[in-house]
Amino acid sequence: MFFFAQESLKADRQKEKRRQQLQEEQEKKVYADANLQSAKKIIIRIFEKIDETTKRSAGTISIQDMKKIQELTEELRKDRMGTNFEKIRGTIKDILIWIEKINTVWYISMQNPEATIASDTLITTIDIDQELDRLENIKILKSLHATIAVKNQDYAIFGLSAIFWKFLQKDMRYKLTNFG
Repeated sequence: MFFFAQESLKADRQKEKRRQQLQEEQEKKVYADANLQSAKKIIIRIFEKIDETTKRSAGTISIQDMKKIQELTEELRKDRMGTNFEKIRGTIKDILIWIEKINTVWYISMQNPEATIASDTLITTIDIDQELDRLENIKILKSLHATIAVKNQDYAIFGLSAIFWKFLQKDMRYKLTNFG
């Protein structure tokens, strides 16, 4: 009888040990999730973009926009410690929307129609910087498998070619209106 009790106790210990191993493996899978790891790498770049944007736009950013970007930054800092990929993706998407809003105001304030890249074009260096910044944001969203706004679908599909196409259209409209 003592022998059976000892064997039963031994079997219970083995079951408990196996259950703990399975639980640990499950936790490792959560932390080893490729999407989650990718998002955590992107978070570093998002913090850099926030810093660049707030420093560059210090004179043009409204108090409400600054407060909102700070709230989203704190939310992302908290999300970074967790394992909820969808929450991280949503927060990053919200941050990029606000960054684009802030950058648009700044780019408009910096626009100088006389500072074109060539004498017979309307394209300025500010236009190029703005489009490249927008393209980077779309690439980040695309790498997170986030939904991309309809107005930015061409960037997601064509990449740099979309920027060239946009500039070509702008110059063609200018040439056609000033033809004659």
